[in-house]
Amino acid sequence: MTFIADVSTAKIADLVVIKDGSVADGAMANTLRVKVTDAFGNALAGQTVSVSADNGAAVAATVITGPDGTVEITVTSQTAGISAVAASINNSTLNQNVTFIPDVSTAKIADLVVIKDGSVADGSTANTLRVKVTDAFGNALAGQTVSVSADNGAAVAATVITGPDGTVEISVTSQTAGISTVTATINNSTLSQNVTFIADVSTAKIVDLVVIKDGSVADGSTANTL
Repeated sequence: MTFIADVSTAKIADLVVIKDGSVADGAMANTLRVKVTDAFGNALAGQTVSVSADNGAAVAATVITGPDGTVEITVTSQTAGISAVAASINNSTLNQNVTFIPDVSTAKIADLVVIKDGSVADGSTANTLRVKVTDAFGNALAGQTVSVSADNGAAVAATVITGPDGTVEISVTSQTAGISTVTATINNSTLSQNVTFIADVSTAKIVDLVVIKDGSVADGSTANTL
């Protein structure tokens, strides 16, 4: 005598993550395994399971269980962070989270903006810029070392390290009034912005006084000149 599983009571018995932490490059996949059984725990083959994922992740809309009632679900994304994956059959649903990480190998300077400009050229009052580093898909990259340089005699730290949001501020000082070009670089990616330093009026002084014409006639109109 043979008993068969009760397909009418098909349910999601289990949903487990078997690979997690993949790079958010749209190709590397996180993987889950879903198991379908009947109400009494008997594995159900050939069952169509509906699948969905949030936060921009991509999955096949359906998967079909194998002889042991299980099937793997692959999930890809170009968005770093957590994606909730849902597997459903009939009115039975289970959810699990998977995590995608930014692709450090594609780190680039996504933005460089001036947030304070027009500081006094006194060697201590700083102009400030903010640099942002992302991967190729725009995911913020923390802990990245950005090389920094500035011309026209301006002083900057040689490197800065990005924070959790992928940004870090760059302070620039100078004793030379005028425009300084600040450049931020990571890998082969570079952006530049200009900042302006102004002369320090508070330290105005006479730096030179020279005679350029002397010995003029004392006629009340012919001038000596300095």
